[in-house]
Amino acid sequence: MQCLCCGYFTLSNRRHFEICDVCFWEDDGVSEPSEESGPNHMTLEKGRLNFSKFGACEEEFVKNVVKNPENIYRKGDL
Repeated sequence: MQCLCCGYFTLSNRRHFEICDVCFWEDDGVSEPSEESGPNHMTLEKGRLNFSKFGACEEEFVKNVVKNPENIYRKGDL
């Protein structure tokens, strides 16, 4: 399944609180960009902006994410 934050297909199921290897977003089922995600403590829109800036949904998680994800995962349009 596709992560709604980074767009990579990293999740085995949607809405099962899996953490994406590419951006470290916890998939709680939030799909509206302006809706607050409880586990992520931000909106999906903010997570996407952070991913484009830092390569993770929050700068502190850059150390936890897969480097060069395009070598491992397919990316789709959001």
